[in-house]
Amino acid sequence: SNFKITSSKKSNINHIEITGKRLDAKYIIDSLTSSKPSTVVSKKFNGTISANLDTVDTGTNDDIRDFNLTGTILKGQFTKLDATGVFSNKEKISIKISKNKNGNLTTYMLSDRARPFIAGFSFIKGFEKGKLEFTSEDLSATSSKGKIIITDFKIREIPVLAQILSLASITGILDTLKGEGIRFDNTVIVYENDEKFFTFKDFYGTGPSLGFIVEGRINNADDFVSLDGNLIPAYEVNRLLSNIPILGQILTGKSGDGVFGVSFKIKGKDNNFETTINPVRTITPRFVQRFVDIFRSSK
Repeated sequence: SNFKITSSKKSNINHIEITGKRLDAKYIIDSLTSSKPSTVVSKKFNGTISANLDTVDTGTNDDIRDFNLTGTILKGQFTKLDATGVFSNKEKISIKISKNKNGNLTTYMLSDRARPFIAGFSFIKGFEKGKLEFTSEDLSATSSKGKIIITDFKIREIPVLAQILSLASITGILDTLKGEGIRFDNTVIVYENDEKFFTFKDFYGTGPSLGFIVEGRINNADDFVSLDGNLIPAYEVNRLLSNIPILGQILTGKSGDGVFGVSFKIKGKDNNFETTINPVRTITPRFVQRFVDIFRSSK
């Protein structure tokens, strides 16, 4: 095999050492946002672990090189971990697991490549570039909450998004999606996860051409996705930001001047999604306010 596991015991503490050329870590990456407790080794194992690997396979074309890890394991699960690696000379990754003041396990990860960690969301395809900051806290053995921030990335194919853009006749942006990809400056996902559902408490994104706000959940039993969203061309938000009196009238319902946007629903699984779209409606003041806030804060 490509790696070697050595176990030893020093002053009554078990230690596992992993060294070698290559390790497949897709399972470990998937477990980051999973609600199920993931055991790295046998549930009976208590002790320390260290790893030194030339290459870690992430399941996408983003191998991590020079991967180093030290950690503490209790009943087969990490209670402490420090890991670092590189994707290239300029792109790094670091992961830290520790207990916070409430005694809950927290995971903090900074990665100069977001793609390996987005691969788990079936409705996102053709993801390029992007940096990722990931924070999570285990609230119990089967529930956690977290926040994912992704900056400066492109999406080249979200079949669902292409469908939304074409049905809403937003052709300029659709051309971009099919060509070089739509660029986003910032996307934030705040989630809660338990045995039943991965719930998007807050999920929004902004870019030079469009912004979106999504709420909904994924069923953990069968990966069924159910999302409600609003999408707005960036020029609509910029029009409002450059004319604050009009914005005020729209937010208070005094102006008949609507804000063009798209509301949509996505349901389904395994790339078999049903999308319903309502393109011409005026976005409700609550969402207009929200879009204005998120575009302002991303400037």
